[in-house]
Amino acid sequence: MENNKYYTPEISEFHVGFEYEWCDGYDNIWVKETVDINTPLTYFRDDADVEHRVKTLDREDIESCGWVKTSGIDYWRFVLNQGEAGWPQVVLESVQNKIAIFYLSKEGGDRHTVFIGDVKNVSELKRLMKQLNITK
Repeated sequence: MENNKYYTPEISEFHVGFEYEWCDGYDNIWVKETVDINTPLTYFRDDADVEHRVKTLDREDIESCGWVKTSGIDYWRFVLNQGEAGWPQVVLESVQNKIAIFYLSKEGGDRHTVFIGDVKNVSELKRLMKQLNITK
């Protein structure tokens, strides 16, 4: 996960709430946007006169979702306290685009993994948190 890295998204990645940037090719100015219910899908066609890019997930994105960095040298570790009995902490560990999310017991010994996989951008992280019912 390196800051200022971008990739060109596939059409299948676009959904309501998806965060991306576009440039019309004339001014070479990138504009941040979020897909909403009124965004026409034809806007994302390959033959459109507009380029699209998405920032790859980085530390700033993870922190913007409420995670707090606690440690990590070769990896990043973030914590999000849920306050649930038995599993009070949600921990996110990240190496490149690989993410592991698990609940950690109060004693720190029991670990219940709920997700391991690739998360390419902040929109995917937000969607994953919603699917796993993880809130700030």
